[in-house]
Amino acid sequence: MAIKVGVIGGAILMASLALANVGRAQTISYADAITVLAKDCGADIIKHCRGLDLGNNEIRNCLEPRKCAWRMLQH
Repeated sequence: MAIKVGVIGGAILMASLALANVGRAQTISYADAITVLAKDCGADIIKHCRGLDLGNNEIRNCLEPRKCAWRMLQH
């Protein structure tokens, strides 16, 4: 009986440890996000979105119809 309880307890422990990482999102800092944006989409921003603000999704809305927006969102 004690072995059965130990096996069940071990299974519950393993399941809870495995599920603990499922809900975690990968995040990056604002500065890192700007660096990725500039590296991946800098040419598109200069060509199509010059003068727009970074806030209020102006750059994202400008890039959305272009392929760079999809590359940007996949990071």
